[in-house]
Amino acid sequence: DFRRFYTLQYNYIPWNTKHPLLGDKRLRRALAMCIDLQSIINNLYHGTARAMNGPFTPDQWAYNPDVPVIEYNPREAQRILNSLGWLDTNGDGVLDKGGKPLHLEMLITGGNSPSTPFAQLFQAELKKSGVQLDVTPLDPSSFIRRSLAGTYSGAALSWDRVPDPA
Repeated sequence: DFRRFYTLQYNYIPWNTKHPLLGDKRLRRALAMCIDLQSIINNLYHGTARAMNGPFTPDQWAYNPDVPVIEYNPREAQRILNSLGWLDTNGDGVLDKGGKPLHLEMLITGGNSPSTPFAQLFQAELKKSGVQLDVTPLDPSSFIRRSLAGTYSGAALSWDRVPDPA
């Protein structure tokens, strides 16, 4: 008798809001719209994951069903980025503003099997929208050191939850 169940682990991207390019929540939302959640669920997790709107699962009392999951919509993401002044003014395929490219870095823990393919898929999606994302695998201590120092743009992280979020 096989049954499918979901674990209480979730994956997320903490963006460094103190980074000069990431202070605007509209830009961070546009980046989130470039994550093809359904493809990740199907291809990385073989259909055994679900998209969530925050750290609580739909099975938990703290889950808020009124907060929608950010939908994959690269066309709208491109529109938002352009409305914020990010345009490919030199034709190199990377959006720029004031002569500076939209170039970000994502830290991942090296050897962590889900982080690497996720970061690579996200990197490819962002490239289609004109955002350059460098993926930097680090050993756990370097990852923590850089995270605590705030010397990063974003990271791929996961968290394990307990059944009662109280």
